Amino acid sequence: MIRRAAALAALALLAAPGVAHADGPQIGVSYTLDGVSSPRGGIRYVTVPLGKRTVLEAIRTDGGRVSWMRVLPGFWGTWRLTTNGDTGGISRNLKLLVLGTPAARYPARWTRLLLYATQRHRYHIVKLRGDFSFDALSPDATTLYLIQHVGGPADSAYRVRAYDTQKRKLLPGVIAEAWAGSTTMQGVPVQRATGPGGRWEFTLYQTPDGSSAFVHALDTVHRFAMCIDIPKSMTRDIARLAIGVEGDRALQLVAAGQIVGRIRLDDLQLEKAAPVPHRTAGSTATGSDGDRPWVPIAAGFAAAILAAGGCAMALRRRRRHAVS
Repeated sequence: MIRRAAALAALALLAAPGVAHADGPQIGVSYTLDGVSSPRGGIRYVTVPLGKRTVLEAIRTDGGRVSWMRVLPGFWGTWRLTTNGDTGGISRNLKLLVLGTPAARYPARWTRLLLYATQRHRYHIVKLRGDFSFDALSPDATTLYLIQHVGGPADSAYRVRAYDTQKRKLLPGVIAEAWAGSTTMQGVPVQRATGPGGRWEFTLYQTPDGSSAFVHALDTVHRFAMCIDIPKSMTRDIARLAIGVEGDRALQLVAAGQIVGRIRLDDLQLEKAAPVPHRTAGSTATGSDGDRPWVPIAAGFAAAILAAGGCAMALRRRRRHAVS
């Protein structure tokens, strides 16, 4: 049976190009050969439509050998998280894989998720009222974070929710502090970066026109999150802003190939990078790149950001989130 399914799956891959379903602002469920890779490397999980079923394959990245294969009832795919193609859905301990299925309409009235235990090869299907998509998993796979889409077909409004995979229930409340005023945020996810050990998941968001940006920092272990606005004074090229983790120290903000700022991982404070000194012919460098000083944002500017509230809707505020 498995060999027959493998042969049919191979034919399906050759016959049909990869497709991605995007319900409104969410990036959506993907059915491509890319699938989702293990955070530790070595394995890639791919879903292949096969009639009214789906073939789930664990493929080794060093040669393409199929480690194992299972046939699932229904139509399932892996998750694309951002506009630049970042994928997700597998926990850092490699014990849980989350798959999704496309909705027939947006916003969806119901969302179905398949939670697959990769070591026991068992699964169960979660059905939630409303329109949800995958966001992140805690390293131990006990908490599943979801994006709840609450806007219209042309809107990108969303809320962050938490699902307890042990109790199999959606936790009440939204991951946002009550004093923030609004539990709804708005933006398009552009890029994802994962911190050391998988505790922190950083997502760079932008407004559809690229005029504003913020970083959503999610502590997947403690169910805590914080939105950090990126001021335009840091870069004029905010539409081309990128992020990247710098060891276990900070999250870098890069624009046009230059580091313009960093967010410290120990306290999530945003610092602006000192400008690179202009060097003329014959001048002597005063220090290496690693010795460049970092200076904090002016106290008044930081205070203005904090006083403004959160990064809801207009993306002009900064706030801390906790399950309310």
